Amino acid sequence: METDADRLAERIIAAESDRGLGAVQLLSGRALEPFSTAGHEGAQNLVNKALAALETGDADRARRYLRTAARLPFDEREQSHPLAWIAHMELFNEISDLVEELDERDSSWLDLATTVLADADEDGRAELRAVLVTIEHDYRMRKQENRALRTVIAGLPEQAPLHERHVDEPELVAGALSILQATLAYGRAAEALFG
Repeated sequence: METDADRLAERIIAAESDRGLGAVQLLSGRALEPFSTAGHEGAQNLVNKALAALETGDADRARRYLRTAARLPFDEREQSHPLAWIAHMELFNEISDLVEELDERDSSWLDLATTVLADADEDGRAELRAVLVTIEHDYRMRKQENRALRTVIAGLPEQAPLHERHVDEPELVAGALSILQATLAYGRAAEALFG
């Protein structure tokens, strides 16, 4: 389904490719950057509204915001849908912010993730697994904590997170909702533990 944004992008790309060094920009992905940025900003705005709705218990309103976000064009530059990526980053930031705030000997962030995993659905677990894999790769941890993290990861089925899959609109909305629910559950659990 071609949208007005797709047609506009095609016109801009065609015009850029006719200019000197225009092909360099195209090959580097730089020509797509404004579209990528706009999609992510729009998705972030709608995800913020969906999170606010979920915090008040209004899942129907959250779904409406997510349906609107799901209609944003696929991000050709990042090769993911902006809604899926922003939802993923909300969960990643919620967990990684706590990892960074805690003393290096405090692994309660992982205990909280395990608690949230127990109640998460398939999309929520896949996204939590992806976040934990990134943390395991990017953060230096004590050997004991790293072993515990690897054990949690190994216990989860390998499934591509939402931002790495091409899904239809209803599945995108359901997956994003699941990820945001896991994000809120993690944040609430952290708030309950640390005040």
